[in-house]
Parts: sequence; structure tokens; C-alpha cells
Amino acid sequence: MKKCLLILFLLPLFTYSQIRSQSGLFPIEEFGKMGYINSRGEIVIKCQFDGAENFSEGLAAVAVDTLWGFIDSTGRFAIAPQYDSRGTFSGGLCNTVWQKDGRTVSGFIKKDGSVAFVSRYEDISPFSHGVATVTIKNKVWLVDTSGKKFFNTHLEYGGQVSEEGIVHVWGTKGKKDITRYYDNHGKLLLEIPEMGHDDFVNGLAHVRIHDTSCYINMAGQTVIIPERQDLTYWNFSEGLAQAVEAATSNRWYIDTTGKIALTVPYSEIGDFHEGLAFVRSHGKWGFIDKAGREVISPKFTRPVSLGFNNGLCRVKEDHRWGYIDHTGVFVWKEQFGIEYTKLNLAQWTLDTLSINEPNLSHYYGGYDNYPRPINFKAPDSLKIFVDTTDVTRSAYNHIAYKLYISNGSRDTVSINAQAGYYKIVEQAINSKGDWQDIETFYNSFCGNDYYQASLPPEHYQIIAAPIYKGQLHTQLRFRFELGEKTIFSNEYRGNINPGQFLAPKDKHETGIIVTSY
Repeated sequence: MKKCLLILFLLPLFTYSQIRSQSGLFPIEEFGKMGYINSRGEIVIKCQFDGAENFSEGLAAVAVDTLWGFIDSTGRFAIAPQYDSRGTFSGGLCNTVWQKDGRTVSGFIKKDGSVAFVSRYEDISPFSHGVATVTIKNKVWLVDTSGKKFFNTHLEYGGQVSEEGIVHVWGTKGKKDITRYYDNHGKLLLEIPEMGHDDFVNGLAHVRIHDTSCYINMAGQTVIIPERQDLTYWNFSEGLAQAVEAATSNRWYIDTTGKIALTVPYSEIGDFHEGLAFVRSHGKWGFIDKAGREVISPKFTRPVSLGFNNGLCRVKEDHRWGYIDHTGVFVWKEQFGIEYTKLNLAQWTLDTLSINEPNLSHYYGGYDNYPRPINFKAPDSLKIFVDTTDVTRSAYNHIAYKLYISNGSRDTVSINAQAGYYKIVEQAINSKGDWQDIETFYNSFCGNDYYQASLPPEHYQIIAAPIYKGQLHTQLRFRFELGEKTIFSNEYRGNINPGQFLAPKDKHETGIIVTSY
């Protein structure tokens, strides 16, 4: 199982899709709005949206305020913003959510915006070759583009339909574990014993039969037997497949003869895309070619997992996301350090936030707000304080104050965290003169989200604290829960709406309880 470390950061409204862009256009953000560049780094669709995703099948999901629509490669709306969730087109259909007659509807739409069908299923996969999978009463079924189920695989587990139209399912038949591969009509192509086999990619699937690791074709014939049987293998990408030794985490690439083609001295490696694969060394990422040469030396703090696509790869260097070409040169970079420097708001079209219900305080932060050395006068202990003389942007693309978490002590502070968030909640003085929460958290369903974050001595982090519009002018502060200890920030004046107060009966239990996203 792959694991990732989630660190507190300034959370933007948008996320970049892990779907490979098919248009040669890439989403960017400038001054709080999003648009698209081409492979030369030129802005071809101006930054005007509040969210943007990669293109798929000629369309890209973009947000205007909180509603999502779809644009074509010229930036014109093909489907007007009207959806509560974004999606990507696959097989001519896109799964999304909208409001109709006061109720929430989930279903699939076509590229002209018409409804293909309203879905009764909660876990339907994207469409490919006219078919999708869904689990009904613990069995995987195939459904067609009208939403009608037409074939029961009689097995419990299965994922998406592959680009080749192959349905991979597995489970228990009688008392034996089996794996089956079907075509998009429900015709059985192949059945092999046991579970834990891979999908077909480019006509080959990695499987392990009778303790032998091998690659088979669609006829079930063994075509590649790796020379080392003590390694774990991935599917092939551009003629090479990853291999890893579980005991040591040493890594290699094998070729289509099953022999080791590259021995690589890296802690992590990726698949090859456009002739390059990302590698990790001493916590930094770079790229190698198929000869194992470092084409781009490890210097990035993070690449996107899909690697190069249409000539560019999205990477991060020094807290700045951008796109590099095959030589490692940035063709575009986001504005520098907007979380940590005073913003020139002249080019920003930001406003304060107006809501009439308790906020979700996890919107303050998430990934990537790594601790930085204190460069200002700070107390010699862990403190939180709001700087009302400086602003940044919140997750909603609204103006926010900067809320500092500073550790001026000589000891590292361990902070209970979950899914990348600390439990920091804003409070306000109510009409009775008492402090009352104006924010809440949701419970996370995943116990693996919990961990201990560390804030080193003489370091700080910044969180964006929204500035509200409202009828009630009152005193505000933040409380920060550190296990059984609670720390309060400085108090300051501000406005809220009475509906933002969290009723005591609606409070969740104490401790780290955060929404999952």
C-alpha cells in the first residue's frame, strides 16, 4: 500500500485532476483565478474561473463561483455552470451532481449537456467502450450507457473498465478464489485462479500463478517470465516495467524479455511517459531516460504522479507549482510564496466572505504548508495569533487574515493531526457575552488519517482565516486543541452573521475530528 504524508497548507478552492490532459492545454492559477496555458507556457484561455480541471475528450470542467460547467479548447462554455461537482468525460459520458426541484440528483450527462441517465448507483465507474461497472448486493454488474444493468459477473470485486474495454473482476466462487476478465459485452475472456492479479495494459497483464510471477496475453498465454521471482512487478509502460524488492525496497526496470534492463539507485521510481520517468533521491524528485541517465537532476519537492503529458509535467520547487519541459526548464510558475508574503491585491478580484451557517474550519489548510524558520519576534512557547494588518486568500478565494502558529520554544511540538489538518476553531462573543464556536468539524471515517505532526523549535506555519461579512460586530478569537491542552489566540474585532454560531447540540465530540475530502 502506498502511503503519503499530509502536511498543513493554504488550501485552494481547486484541485488539479490526475486525468491525463488530452488537449495540450494545462490548468494554471494567477491572482486567484484559473485559466489554461499551452505547452509553450503561453496563456491561451485567460484566468477567469474559480476552478479548473484537465481536459478529457475535448472538454474541461471549470467553476464559476461554486457551480461547475464545461468549456471547449477555445474557452467557450459547451455546458453552462450548473453542477455541484466536477467530473471528467470518459466514453462520452460524465458523472456529476446537480439540483432539480429542490433535491440533489446524481447521474451521467452527455457532451451536449443532456442527461444520459439518472443514476441509482453510488459507486458506478467511468464508462469505457460503452460499459461501466457497479456493485449491487455485493456482486459486480456491467451497466450500459442508458444506466441499465445487463450482466452479473457473480464476483465481489472489480474496478474500472480498461482503455482496452476489459473488465477485471475477482472474488470467491464456491470455496476458491478466482479472477476473471470479461469483454465489454460480458463475454468471458479468461479465468485464472487466485486473486491479486493486475489489469490488462497494452495487451499484457501481470499475474502470479502457482507462485510464478509472469505476464500473460489475452489468450491466457504466458509471454514473459521475469528472470527474478523474488521481486514485485508493475505493468509495462513504454516497454519497461517497475520491479521492487520488498525486503530492501531496491528498485529496477525490466524489459519485455523479463530481464533487468535498468538498475536504479533511487528510493522511488515511476512509469515512463514520453521517454522519461520520475525518480526520488534524498527527498527530491527528478527524471531519468530509458538508459537510466539523469536527464533532470532531483530538485523538485513533488511531481504529479502521471509524469509528462503533451510535453510538460507539473512539479513543485521551493513551494511553487509550475510546469517543466523535457529539459527541466519551467515554462510557467505560479506567483511566489503568496502564503508567506504580503500580497499586492491590486490585481486580485477578492472579497470578504458572507455565510449564515457554521463554517468548516478544515478549509483553512491542508497539504504543503511546511514549517518555516521564524524571522520575526515570537514568544518563547507555542502560540497562535492573528495578524489583522496582513492578508492572504482563503480556500474560498476570499480575503483572509493570516493566522500564525509559532513555536518559539527550544523543543519540537507534536500536534495531533488528521488528514492534513489541525483542530483550530474560530469563536465569537454571542449576545449573552459568552464565547461560542462559529465553526465545526466532521468525523473522518478513516482511522489511518490520524498521525502526529511536528513543529520544530523556532519555526512557524500560516493558516488563512477568512474575514466575514455580517450584521453582528463582535469579538473574535481562535482556539487550538493540543490533546488535552487548549491554546487561544489574541482577540480582535470583526463581523459575523448570527447564523454562524454553532449550537451546543450540534457540537461533535472533542479530539481530532476532521472531514475527509
